[in-house]
Amino acid sequence: MIGTWLEFTSFKMTGTKMEFFKDSTCTFESGGDRMQCGWTDTGDGRIKVSLTAMGTTEVYFNTGQGDHFLLDKGGATKARFVRSGPSADAVVARVKANDLAAQAELLRQKALKDKGDTGLSNLAEARRMALEAAGMGSVTGQVLAAQMLAAGEGGERNVEQAYDLYRKSADAGYLWAANNFAWTLATASDEAERNGAEALSYAEKALRQVQEEGMEAPWSLHGTHAAALARVGAFERAIDAQEAALSALAAAMNDGWKPDAPLIAGVWIRMLQYRQSKPFTEGTLDFEIARMAREGVNYVPRLGAEAMSLKFFEAGRESPPISARTYSSRFDRQSARYIYWQIGLRFSQPTTKAQDVRFAYSYSREGRPVGSGSHSGTIAAGFTTYSHWASWGWRDPGRWAPGEYRVNVSVDNLPVTSGTFVVE
Repeated sequence: MIGTWLEFTSFKMTGTKMEFFKDSTCTFESGGDRMQCGWTDTGDGRIKVSLTAMGTTEVYFNTGQGDHFLLDKGGATKARFVRSGPSADAVVARVKANDLAAQAELLRQKALKDKGDTGLSNLAEARRMALEAAGMGSVTGQVLAAQMLAAGEGGERNVEQAYDLYRKSADAGYLWAANNFAWTLATASDEAERNGAEALSYAEKALRQVQEEGMEAPWSLHGTHAAALARVGAFERAIDAQEAALSALAAAMNDGWKPDAPLIAGVWIRMLQYRQSKPFTEGTLDFEIARMAREGVNYVPRLGAEAMSLKFFEAGRESPPISARTYSSRFDRQSARYIYWQIGLRFSQPTTKAQDVRFAYSYSREGRPVGSGSHSGTIAAGFTTYSHWASWGWRDPGRWAPGEYRVNVSVDNLPVTSGTFVVE
């Protein structure tokens, strides 16, 4: 922080400046007025700046990014500063370009939700802004423009220009450009737009960059690596990479992230593809992903567990031991009392600690709800498989209506599996 910093806006340098000294004092100069201030490091990546004027002390927090920082009092009171020096103009230009890219993305998101001419007009404007930001040197602008050009958002598709922008930003060291470009090269629906070898090169570049920075790679980087490996036919390595993606996904969920069911279904269905020695291609499994997200993903990412089966058995209020159960998908309404579902989970690795799991379930007949509930269980450390069961029904037989019933089972609000049985 030591040194002189100059305030700037999207349009110009304002003439306001701040100077920070080693003794934790600072000065704030604006409009010919010069005021004393103090600063301290809060230890959480921010600098606390205390400025006293006319007997009142105001506290600002500075969030620094190396060559520029944001002085934030809260609300709308914010000011941006760049370190004084020969590179100041270049830094300001880069920040302005990134601001424009961010505005373009916001407009794009709005346009994608809008309908009719307004949405189309906003999408075209977002594309223009993204291309302008890309031309100003914003790597985020380059990636956004590449995505829009490749998808034909806001205008005609231009894959050649999109790929040029991807390469430019990826080669400049932008992690997500390398990752996104690798994904596109590996999974594009048009064979002419795929290049497995180049996809693998950029996917590995992204992973190396994360490792060199001493960080844990997020699930999406591992998933892209798996897709690239599968595209070049290295399916065993692709399975290992997708396992890493699933493990990272589980870690993120254990940290509080809540991905939606289609995302999890997509990650899992790609694993199934690689196990069958098939690469993943965009657009080919959309229907199956939607079905899995609705009816059951057959995977519990937080636990790293695959749902092996959903079986049914009939019993009284107390369920018999597993060895004494008779599993079936057809039951006699004259004798059926409680019809139990039983799920089997298989863990990719032995569990390392005990975990409580809450299963939610519902029974329906011909699309109409019959009953629902939830049931908890504890998975102990060292398990490689786990079974859980619960039921719906009545103490006395003969109360089930004839017909086909569907049971849906969820974990963590994620549909995991479903199955049907018939009462006749």
